[in-house]
Amino acid sequence: MSAPDTNTETQHPAHKTPLAGIAIGVGVAVALLIALMVWLAYNGNEPRDASDGAAAVQIETPTGGSLTITGTASD
Repeated sequence: MSAPDTNTETQHPAHKTPLAGIAIGVGVAVALLIALMVWLAYNGNEPRDASDGAAAVQIETPTGGSLTITGTASD
């Protein structure tokens, strides 16, 4: 069923504030998405501690010792 009174001229002022709120919310979401993409592109996927290109991983064993594994990303 349709509404009996569909005069859009009288309904326009009543919907102006909610539509403005939705537009602001979408704008904030787009700004946050762009900020996330810029932040991810800036940080990249490069290792910060490896100076020679080799990554080192240190694993603690159950017996209390440790094991160090080194290698490159192509291994």
